[in-house]
Formats: sequence, C-alpha cells, structure tokens
Amino acid sequence: MAVPSNPTASLAAQVEHIEKQLEKLQARVQIAEGKLNAGQYEIENKRAYNARAVTETQKLQEEIEANGVKDAVEQLLPLVRRKASLAAEEKAFKASCKAKRVQLEHEIEDLKVNPPEPEADSRSQELEAAWKAAVAERDELKKELGKKLRGILLLERKLDEIPSGLELMQYEKRFVELYEQEQGKLQETRRFYNTYNSLTDVGKFTQKETSLLNSIEGQFDQAISFPAGRTKLVESMEGIAASVKQTLSKATQRLDEDRRSLTALQAQHAQLLDAERLYHTRVREFQVACDRNEELKKQVTTRPEQVT
Repeated sequence: MAVPSNPTASLAAQVEHIEKQLEKLQARVQIAEGKLNAGQYEIENKRAYNARAVTETQKLQEEIEANGVKDAVEQLLPLVRRKASLAAEEKAFKASCKAKRVQLEHEIEDLKVNPPEPEADSRSQELEAAWKAAVAERDELKKELGKKLRGILLLERKLDEIPSGLELMQYEKRFVELYEQEQGKLQETRRFYNTYNSLTDVGKFTQKETSLLNSIEGQFDQAISFPAGRTKLVESMEGIAASVKQTLSKATQRLDEDRRSLTALQAQHAQLLDAERLYHTRVREFQVACDRNEELKKQVTTRPEQVT
C-alpha cells in the first residue's frame, strides 16, 4: 500500500516555488523599472538638448544677421554638411566592409574545417565567384572612398586657405605699421627738403647782400665826388630799397600763406586724430566681432557632428 504524501510539504514546496517565481518577477520588474527610468532620463536629456539646440540656433542666427556674416555662413554651411555627410558615409562604408569581411572570413574558415565534397564543386564555384565579386566590389568601393576622401581633403584645404579674423587683423596691423613707417620717412624727407630750401634761400640772399655791399663800397668814393654821381647813387639806393621792399613783401606774403596753410593743416590734423581714435574704436569692435565669429564657426562645425 502506497504511503500518502505529506500535504504540508507539498504546499511548502509550492509556496517556495511561487516565492522564487515572485522574486524573479520582482527582479524583472526592477530591471524594467531601471530601463524605464533610464529611458525617461535619456528622453528628458534629449528634450533639454533639443530645446537648448533650438535656442542656441536662434541666437546664432540672430548674431549672424547682426554681425553681417550671413552670406559667409550660408556659403560655409553646405561645406560643413557635406563634410559631415561624407564622414557618416565613410563610417557606414567601413562598418559594412568590416561586417562583410568577417562574414567571408567565417565562410573561409568553415571551408577549411569542412572541405567541400566532390559533388559540391558547383557550390564551391559559386562561393569563389561570390568571393571574386565581393573583392571587386570592395576594390571599387575603396576607389570611391578614396575619391570622397580626396574631395574632403580638398574642401578642408579650401577652408584652411580662407584667412580667419585673427589673421586679417594681423595683416591689417602690419599694413598700418608699414604705412606709419612710410609716413615717418616721408615727413623726415620733407623736413630735410624744407631745411635745404630754406638754407638755399638764405644763402642766395646772403650772396646778394654781400654783392650789393661790395658794389656800394666800390662805387661810393667815386660817386660821392660829383653831384651827378651822388644823384645817381641816391637813385640806385632807392631802387635797391624798393627791390628789397618788394622781396620783403613777397616773403611776408609767402609767410602769411604758410601760416594759413599751417592753420588748415592743424585743423585737418585734429580731424584726422578724431578719425584715428574712431578707427581704433571700430578696430576693437571688429576684433570682438571676429572673435565671436570664430566661436560661431566652431559651434556651426561641431553641431552637425553632434546631430550625426
């Protein structure tokens, strides 16, 4: 006669089994809740990132329009997008090539381990043809990839050839320095020429004065002895005095013209100083705008990479 089973032990086993299943279910629930929380956190992060991206994009567009570099950015954006697209295509191509290579290597290893039967020659020929076709396709894709890489390098070189704002500022600063050196040399040369002309005029007047005094000294004794000679001497002295007065009048007139010219030049110099101060102010503003433009270019370059 069979011994009846213990119902308490059976019930305890069932309870233990149910508790184990309950623990497994609770573990699954915890894992699911963890995945759900992680997914919600990731969604919130992506929403916040998208909001920041929209805000930054609007700010970037406003700053681009305010700085007047909209045309340059519109010309740069297609190149950046093209570069990001080519990089993504290159990455996908490399991944597909790697997967196909792994698949073909597995097939080769399988063929080495399990060589084909004599009756499987047709299958071997098909695999060989497929291998050759894959190698030819790989070579063709390599050539296409090489062309795309060369295109990317060409675009990068063209972008590098475009001078940045800092380089333009350095060029402008160097041109200003050369211009100031040239103006300094010009002013020095003019000063030397003016000094030379003044000394030449003084020398001519001194020679004329010396010649006149020597002429008067040589003819005075002879002319003073006769009344007609004295009259002629007086007339000659009056003519000399009139000539001196005329020369003095011309010199005075030229001095007045030089003074008026000096006054006009001083006024012009004051205007140029004001213009120079305004120029330096605008240069500093332009430098700040160039720095901001470089930051915007970096943001425009990095954002397509983040999106991809």
